[in-house]
Amino acid sequence: MMRVDFDTKIPFTEHLVELRNRLVIVSSTVAVLSAIGFIARGHLIRFLESPLPETFNKMVFISPTEGFFVAMKVSIFSGIVFSFPVILYHVWAFVAPGLKEKERKYTIPLVFLGTVFFLFGVFFAYYAILPIGLKFLLFFGAEYWTPNITIANYLSFCLKLMLAFGAVFEMPLLIAFACKVELIKTSQLIYYRKYAFLSFFVLGAMLTPPDVITQVFMAMPLIILYEVGIYAGKVFEKKKEDKDGE
Repeated sequence: MMRVDFDTKIPFTEHLVELRNRLVIVSSTVAVLSAIGFIARGHLIRFLESPLPETFNKMVFISPTEGFFVAMKVSIFSGIVFSFPVILYHVWAFVAPGLKEKERKYTIPLVFLGTVFFLFGVFFAYYAILPIGLKFLLFFGAEYWTPNITIANYLSFCLKLMLAFGAVFEMPLLIAFACKVELIKTSQLIYYRKYAFLSFFVLGAMLTPPDVITQVFMAMPLIILYEVGIYAGKVFEKKKEDKDGE
């Protein structure tokens, strides 16, 4: 794949060719790892069923194709999760030529930390949010109705929540990098804090299943991550001020 330097002028069509090549690499990686996930689908499905309270662990499927499509969905989910370093690298590599040289040198740290934050978000949802949220929601509903949970609905709920948390846990890294390259200042982040907090609850309503509990469970970590991003940004700003002072 052709390397594009910062000062190189290339036609728009070559950008499209580069985008196509990177999409081919990313989609091929996801496809291969999804195929491996399909082979190991039994282990993955049992892993995803673990947060479900024991009282409700007898799930059903209500259409002939549901079992197959659930297996495909779980396989693709595993392919995306394990391909995330490759996805992040190629996204960054595609936009890097538009950055300055000092900004492009953060490729490896950003890919590594971005992967760590993404996985932390996924496992935070799995180990902290799902057990609490499922216990509350299922026992609350069981007071009035007989639960008859389908495997497709349950796994869609879990996978959507885990991917959403993985994505939003990238926020401190994005904020810190934006402060590092002086795209934004921490004083601006502090000024707009109340609007950001409100948007987190709106985002929680958009990215999570339609219930108040999971929306709040997403909004609260976002508030904490926002504050972590501000702190990291202040560290970078202080280092720059010290360097300028010298």
